[in-house]
Amino acid sequence: MKKILYVWIALAIILVGGLTFIGVKVKSQNAPYTEIEKELVFAAQSYMGQFISEMPASQTTISYKKLLDNGLIKENEHNCDGYVFIKKNLATFDYKAYIKCDKYTTKDFDESKVEKWKKSSCYLLAYHLLLHVLKKNKMHLQKTSS
Repeated sequence: MKKILYVWIALAIILVGGLTFIGVKVKSQNAPYTEIEKELVFAAQSYMGQFISEMPASQTTISYKKLLDNGLIKENEHNCDGYVFIKKNLATFDYKAYIKCDKYTTKDFDESKVEKWKKSSCYLLAYHLLLHVLKKNKMHLQKTSS
């Protein structure tokens, strides 16, 4: 009877120790990504402080690219993209960052929100490239006509 009790105690210790080890390992692997999420939230709060007119009536999202373009966040080495969801409560705002990286994705990440921004960014890039080409052609035509 005592042997069975010792076996159960040993199994319980191994189980608790194993689960603790796994939890600590997962948490340490996710640490850089949770730090990126915190930086995104801080950058979104700064953005909303600078652009009061964009304060949401109920909720909104701010893209990683918009924060990057405004100099509020730096590129990261984990190849992450994402957004911050902002929801208005009675007197405060709740901020929740969602990122998708090569080796990590925030739970409940909505790919459609990022894709929309990527597509619009591509169109914007094409527009600026076209303007650049037109300006160069205009300067070239002015040089040849003089």
